[in-house]
Amino acid sequence: GDMKIELIKKETEYKFDERWLCVEVWVTNTSNTPLFPVKLDALEDRTLSQASDNYFFLGVGEKRHIIINIRVKDPVLDAVTLNASAWNCTEKNISIRI
Repeated sequence: GDMKIELIKKETEYKFDERWLCVEVWVTNTSNTPLFPVKLDALEDRTLSQASDNYFFLGVGEKRHIIINIRVKDPVLDAVTLNASAWNCTEKNISIRI
């Protein structure tokens, strides 16, 4: 299987002393087989992410809008890597500058 991640929008917010990156993406199944479970996560150490949906089924040709909030604990980090994976698909990464 194969999938595509497209960045729609990103915003950096500060909540008290914490830096958060809010990212909106489209995840599209570009293969001929359903993908499951599709999971999004930030790969950098010392981050915590919360997605609007995770571990979901993505049918052939289906596209899903996901919002993911990433707490960036490292004060000098200038980008995060958003990773999308499924058990029957090659992992995809996109780098998102903060």
